[in-house]
Amino acid sequence: MADDDELFLTIIDRLAQGGVLTDIVLIGSWVLPIYRAYFNDTPEIPVLRTTDVDFLVGMPPKVRREFDVPAALSELGFEPEWAPQGGYCKYVHPEMEVEFLIPEQGRGAGGSISVDALQVRAQPLRFLSLALDRSMVVHYRGHEIRVPEPEAFVLLKLLVIPRRRDRSKIEKDAYTARFLGEYLLENADRRERLIGMFYELPKGWQQKIRSSAKEHFSGLFELMK
Repeated sequence: MADDDELFLTIIDRLAQGGVLTDIVLIGSWVLPIYRAYFNDTPEIPVLRTTDVDFLVGMPPKVRREFDVPAALSELGFEPEWAPQGGYCKYVHPEMEVEFLIPEQGRGAGGSISVDALQVRAQPLRFLSLALDRSMVVHYRGHEIRVPEPEAFVLLKLLVIPRRRDRSKIEKDAYTARFLGEYLLENADRRERLIGMFYELPKGWQQKIRSSAKEHFSGLFELMK
């Protein structure tokens, strides 16, 4: 994964140079090495990563500076790849893919959303407001990066599991939620924060999380009864 790490950090560096890095939220598996560093390099936090690097923008987008993301990624060897449906675009490199996401406003609200300041189109997905509303800026490898609070990341993973159809993705989400979640539950303040955040969510979201936790994360499920 050394080459992937280098490419990831190059992407982060370009976004930081463009002045937009803290206006977007890094979500997905690439937050895991950042969490591990945040928690003093504890080996208990998994660093299972995929080739997907996902960034979340607000709805409506709140990007304070304009930055041509497609041009910056093109300089790094990424090529645009448009989805056959939905009108959104991801950027593909032999080693990695970059995609921009945005919280869906209402079930099945429509196709992609233009983020003019970044010159990208973002794919709307459900539940992502949780990661956006509960985000924090952390220092990592010389940069300030906005990521979901770790408790929000665990709950989001459990939320999306019922929507997965790919068994390997279900297993990865369950693994990540369980191991990161178990680490958080060991700390009284983090445990209280996790449970408190859960009960602040809409009832329908709570039901989905309970269902996932019952099957994949019994330690958390016992605290949600």
